[in-house]
Amino acid sequence: MQGIDLQRKGKELAAELDYYVKSHFEQLVEQFVDCFSEYCNKIYEMQRQGRKGAIAYIHFSVLQTNILLKKHEIRLDAYDENWFLDYVECSDSYHVGEFYSYLEQYGDLVEELRKKSNGKTSLAEAQRRVFAESKLYLFYIAELIRAGMRKVVQTEAYQRIERAPCFVVCIGGYLDRFDILYKEDNTIKDSKEVRSYLQSKKKNFLVMRFLKI
Repeated sequence: MQGIDLQRKGKELAAELDYYVKSHFEQLVEQFVDCFSEYCNKIYEMQRQGRKGAIAYIHFSVLQTNILLKKHEIRLDAYDENWFLDYVECSDSYHVGEFYSYLEQYGDLVEELRKKSNGKTSLAEAQRRVFAESKLYLFYIAELIRAGMRKVVQTEAYQRIERAPCFVVCIGGYLDRFDILYKEDNTIKDSKEVRSYLQSKKKNFLVMRFLKI
């Protein structure tokens, strides 16, 4: 891809995104809280109707098809402890246009350069470039969700949904690897594990007292 410095342009767009997110962070967090709360209402209604059990996972799925179609959305799915084997669908979407509008500009530039390459750059190669660049944007989205969950957990919509003893909010590809953004673990621990944990804490406390830390 020649004629335009794609790497430089990518950095410029990333800098613009960084400035936008930092200057609108609280607003973006509130938008996320509203979106997630509405999704919790949907889950609760399905649970009230007996169509959905306790939720163990809420997964934000980044769909490559959405990126290619310039559809600025991330899919949400709620699963029980069976994870992807929970076949009772409970899906929604989280609008991320504020982030992906910059990625779209990058993708348009990649496509323009591909067309000018006279076949030297394949469509698949161009798409791989866009997908690789999208990982940077996903980092900002993930950090926003982490911050937003601290407020979501205080809402009535969230508190009234039935959650499994171990509940996770995560993000990644659809039916693919993921990163945990929020976790609640209220599982009953093995007594030996609890005893070992408490003993280690006691040892650390005694050492700290001895050293007067």
